[in-house]
Amino acid sequence: MIYCLLLYHARTGLFLYSLTLQKLVKDDHAMVGAFFSALKSFASEMIFSSSVSLKMIQMDNYELIFAPISQISADMVVVVDIEDKPAVKKVIPDIINVIIKNQRLFRDWRGDLTRLRALDEPLTDLLSFYKSLPSKDVLISNRKNFAQFIKRVGEVNSKEQ
Repeated sequence: MIYCLLLYHARTGLFLYSLTLQKLVKDDHAMVGAFFSALKSFASEMIFSSSVSLKMIQMDNYELIFAPISQISADMVVVVDIEDKPAVKKVIPDIINVIIKNQRLFRDWRGDLTRLRALDEPLTDLLSFYKSLPSKDVLISNRKNFAQFIKRVGEVNSKEQ
């Protein structure tokens, strides 16, 4: 399950946007953005390589997945259940694409949080679509059952002829 998405400015830590799907994170967005920015900065300064970046943090049964969105100079944090991490990592590029398609909202942004609420609908639609997809195991099972069904239909047709 995805609990929330958070966007904050990559250099300053200024909170930009959040989409809460399940209440887990406190609503002190300024503190959250500053914390993630400081943590990212601390992690990159501890390693002597500019190509190193913070990708995830595990906290109990939750995982925080970090993803940069350079087109809007922001970082995204997605808070998920640990067991859902593989599925969520597949969705992250689509989430980023939705944000990039709406990057006009970030141009000349002057701190008006209501302006970025326009991201709510396309992101919620995207995430509800992914929630409704069957698991990979179910898809494989359905494909095998369908193949067996086709084989049986072919056998019945050949017996009738």
